[in-house]
Amino acid sequence: MRTLKKALCLVLVLAMVLTLSVSAFAVDKAADYKDYAKVENKEAVDVLTAIGVLNGNDDGTFGPEGNFTRAQAAKMIAVMQLGPTVANALTSAATSFNDVPATHWASGFIQYCVEEGIIAGYGDGKFGPNDTLTAAQWSKMLLVALGFDAEKEGLTGASWQINVTKLAIKSKIATADDLTGTFNRDAAAKLALAALFYTDKGTTSTYVVKNAQGSVLYRGSDAVTALLMKQSDAGNTLAVETVSTGSLADEVFKLTKVTDQNDAFGRPANKYNQATAKKNPIVVSAAEPVLTYTTGTTAKAVYNALGLTEKATAAVYVDSASSKASVQLTANSTTEIGGQGVLTEVYKVEDVITIVEINTYFDTVKSVKTTTDPTTGVKTTTLTLKDSKLTSTELVNFAKKDAVLYTVADGKLMSLTAAKSVSGVLSKVSTVNGADTFTVGGETYKLAAKATVDKKGILGDSNANVGKNISLYVDTYGNLIASVDTTAAATASTFVKVLAAEKPVVGGNWMATDPSDYTGKVYGILSDGSYGEYTVNYGKSDKDVKALTAGVYEYELNDAGEMDIIKAAGSTTTAAITNGATSVTTADGTVVLNSTTNFIFFTQEEKSAAVKTLSVKTGNTNSGYIAASADDALVQVVSDKGVAVAVFVGGSYVDPSVTADIAYVDASTVKATTEVEIVEGKTTTTTVYTYTAYTADGEEITVTSKTAIGETDALYYYNTDKTLGKAVTGTVSGTVTVYGSTLKIGEKFYSFDAEKVAFVNETEDTVLANGQTVLAAVSSTTGALTHIFVTVDAPEAE
Repeated sequence: MRTLKKALCLVLVLAMVLTLSVSAFAVDKAADYKDYAKVENKEAVDVLTAIGVLNGNDDGTFGPEGNFTRAQAAKMIAVMQLGPTVANALTSAATSFNDVPATHWASGFIQYCVEEGIIAGYGDGKFGPNDTLTAAQWSKMLLVALGFDAEKEGLTGASWQINVTKLAIKSKIATADDLTGTFNRDAAAKLALAALFYTDKGTTSTYVVKNAQGSVLYRGSDAVTALLMKQSDAGNTLAVETVSTGSLADEVFKLTKVTDQNDAFGRPANKYNQATAKKNPIVVSAAEPVLTYTTGTTAKAVYNALGLTEKATAAVYVDSASSKASVQLTANSTTEIGGQGVLTEVYKVEDVITIVEINTYFDTVKSVKTTTDPTTGVKTTTLTLKDSKLTSTELVNFAKKDAVLYTVADGKLMSLTAAKSVSGVLSKVSTVNGADTFTVGGETYKLAAKATVDKKGILGDSNANVGKNISLYVDTYGNLIASVDTTAAATASTFVKVLAAEKPVVGGNWMATDPSDYTGKVYGILSDGSYGEYTVNYGKSDKDVKALTAGVYEYELNDAGEMDIIKAAGSTTTAAITNGATSVTTADGTVVLNSTTNFIFFTQEEKSAAVKTLSVKTGNTNSGYIAASADDALVQVVSDKGVAVAVFVGGSYVDPSVTADIAYVDASTVKATTEVEIVEGKTTTTTVYTYTAYTADGEEITVTSKTAIGETDALYYYNTDKTLGKAVTGTVSGTVTVYGSTLKIGEKFYSFDAEKVAFVNETEDTVLANGQTVLAAVSSTTGALTHIFVTVDAPEAE
């Protein structure tokens, strides 16, 4: 009786197939998921998404690390057995569970799986659609869906989990690692793909019921169900086929797997063709590399890493599947492979070795234009790069002048990411193992193989840039790849941030919240940090002319000293600019922050446009003192050629030394260790210095540095990984006298925060007192002590 009800339900459902829609969010290819980079089982997710078994979440993600629920499992099983069109038509079915109403998104899928005997409720009227599944539970569902009899195979009862594990491994639906490792949506997809291509069901026949259009209405081992469906078909439109070895991939999706293929870059891949798809192949899924390099290597190094004992020939693809070369891998070959910043992947499929090199290139966006087809009305957005002239209609989430990194295969843009910049003093240039290295802002970098800037470009004529602030772009792997043109930004047009402007009428106080006086006057802040009242030349005007609204404008001064407004400029963002940031993301794209940038922090009087406080800081992103407070309501960035000229911050300046991680480093505790690294026969020796240090809370920690601090105890900024940053400037030390909230050190008096006192270096005192010796940090803006480290206790009274 149960199977008859199911058969009649399925027949009636056909009438709804063409009127019901699929889920709210769906993608054509898995790479469109916003979190695709987190997917580990890419082949499974690629294939299942392409054929409609998987869909994304409403926010455009796949959620590979998310829990896999009973409702999600029911949907996947239904789609795998029926195909997406018929399965999605089940979504309005009523269920027999009080926690799965007919309006539940998975109600039809759940009821189908229950009637099919694949899954059951808890026996108390509940199904638990949001309960999570284990790998064993999911494997059992897949096995039953493939036609295995749960009772005969021992998939029920006390030993069900052991028997499921044995049968899943035997059937090659899962491995032992799959059944014991982390289980989530990503792992569930891997098992589902294996089940999709499972074919060996022994002597059990599979009955397939199809309608006149070829859609599968039933697939299973129950001959009675198939017969009842056929008998209930008054229009005689259903056909019953008997299949003994067909897989769900073939029977339901007309999907075949073709091996020994390559993706666009030349990676060995599995290609999947679907007979019903408009384009073949629907997906090409690459294998996983056995070796990966992002720096140059040699044929000898690859030979040894692969554990080869005889000479081998490897196919080499560089940015293209169509340009095939070869290299001999031997025990002594010095042939270079890859390069600095080149993603080099080595594949070994049986005895076939393939090497794929993917270069990262730098460019800027020339234009992003949208055109409309006059016939169809379809809009197409095309991004064009400036120097390479490459275009894309898919990778268009950038703005004009954006600095980008890209990869290319066979002349097609494959990826675009925003290029990040680094800024700071160029302090050192050296050669290590034959490669030039550059120390910028205390960090050491190498040149990328495809860099658009060379050593001379970084050093400048006659090494003129050494000791100066410079700005450079880095590639994905932290190599210098291009220079930032800051000269144009430093002499760019002037900008004004308008805080208030008079209406084109006379009368009233225009500094009030409703300004209405001084035709042609504005009140605002200039990009050099000055502010006041300025005259704007609006040109020929009439009674309908409108005053400038609040915003940032580019202007030039005319002969009369008036502002000629060129255009509105700048983008707004509510994101704070953090310490050490080298760029900020605006609505117009990524803008570089460097030593040419003016940071203008200001507040206004309540209910007035008047400036209350204003401070200007010249940006040097490696000094770590440019910050916007959490209360800042607005940040406006104006830029020229991708470099920020001015940043207007609607909040007061905050000296982050108040909250930065500062430690007292005991120089006497130094321990030096030597690290030796041998790469391609070349030895690199690095000395690491370890010290005992104390945090602002007095906690003892261990910090490391590649540079010795000297013989004197000192205060240093330190990172979350306990490596030392730069030394704290503006410190004071000596014996103290306490006057309430004022501290005297030597002959000077300082205010201080009592909560910022730490007792270190085996001191026994617990409160600040006369006669103690301290080492303290002094704020560069307020002159107050921000951190006080008591290093020697006060002498005992005689």
